Amino acid sequence: MLLTLITIVIFLLFLISSLDGVYANGRVTDWKNVESDSFQVSLGTIPSDPRIGVVHISIRVKELTSGEFIDNAEISVVATGPSGSSFVEETFFENDPIDSTYFDGLINVDKEGPWDILVTITMNQYSEAVVFRLNVVKTHPLTGAITLVAVIGFLIVLGFSARRIFVEQKRSRRVKDSI
Repeated sequence: MLLTLITIVIFLLFLISSLDGVYANGRVTDWKNVESDSFQVSLGTIPSDPRIGVVHISIRVKELTSGEFIDNAEISVVATGPSGSSFVEETFFENDPIDSTYFDGLINVDKEGPWDILVTITMNQYSEAVVFRLNVVKTHPLTGAITLVAVIGFLIVLGFSARRIFVEQKRSRRVKDSI
């Protein structure tokens, strides 16, 4: 029993170490920067290596003259993928409720390969656009299955451990009652 438990723990440690880093606040950790005439635009995605499906995009815009991050702009995104992929229509991003200098939104990418993300910043009737190139990767279908098996295995071990604890408590009560 102990050997099985140790094997499962080692397997889970290797599995967890191979997964992408997850942060408690869900923030982007890898930013790409592009400068236009007036702005430095930073774009980050969750997951950091965008995968086919819904991609969370965070954008920050810094005004070059003042060096301040702006929170009063209108940010929109249009995405164009490789041939045969769907065109992502103009999507307006919302200010993050925790930090209004972040603009967050979701886009849906349906094909792997290079995607051009056109970010348009409109502020006081002045508009500029920058383009980012993201490489969307295909997720291996076994990743989700392996994660599910690992979680189920963990829950089984946890269940057997809890059962063992309850049995021992019941047994110790019987011994105390018989004394």
